[in-house]
Amino acid sequence: MLKASNLQQIDFNELYKEQQKKSSFAPKLAQHWDKKAPSMSKRVFESVYVKDFISKLNLDGVKTLLDVGCGPGTLGVSLADKLEKVYCLDFSSEMLKFAKKNAQDRGLSNVVTMEKSFYDDWSDVPKCDMLIASRCMMVKDAKETLKLLNSKAKRVYISYKTDGSFIDEEILNLLDEDFEQKPSYMHFVNILYNMGICADVSFIRSENDRFVNLSLEQFIRKIEDDIGELSKGERDRLRNYHENVYTKKEQDGFISWALISYDTTLGKLK
Repeated sequence: MLKASNLQQIDFNELYKEQQKKSSFAPKLAQHWDKKAPSMSKRVFESVYVKDFISKLNLDGVKTLLDVGCGPGTLGVSLADKLEKVYCLDFSSEMLKFAKKNAQDRGLSNVVTMEKSFYDDWSDVPKCDMLIASRCMMVKDAKETLKLLNSKAKRVYISYKTDGSFIDEEILNLLDEDFEQKPSYMHFVNILYNMGICADVSFIRSENDRFVNLSLEQFIRKIEDDIGELSKGERDRLRNYHENVYTKKEQDGFISWALISYDTTLGKLK
């Protein structure tokens, strides 16, 4: 009998859950995304991220698509004219309103919206030829979520940020506490490996515009949205940074995302 290697004995899902539990960056609630829906709907369709993501998709034989964490329909609506049916799923009711409006504005009648989180009953979610889960995988249990996604499609594409924070490290270094990173995209790759799935990994970009051209008040509010209320000392240091560094520096051009893709119908790894 061939014994398992030391790599195969590692439970990467337990490592994921441990890192997610101690991460300083908690997943955002539906109410947060409800507030962001109008501004996101205006700008995301022209993003380089959408073009990069779509360019990586293999649409051969694909007639139906499930867009999980669809936001304002950024990807699903953009692909709908190539497909018979697109199901846009999100836990933000406002995002779904904009997804429906964006489909209607483009004359599309084949887009269906579904209001659900990863933790709701998915028994009425149809199985599709392809599933995409874009920038929405900050979940409690990666393995259980992957099982759920895999049960709903033949071909799966997941995007996840390549580094451990949405805030630049030089900003975090101005704050009092040490911050724990969010889980890595490599957790997902290795959890899939534990599940017998050999995933492909490529990389795509999005504009790094979260902190571009913000007033001091907006700048501090964005940081507090991610990590919670700041102390007076932290606010003072950020004010100094904003006045003397932030307003004078060139913003980094892009954020890198890992695009993890695989076919759920292929035989499992031995």
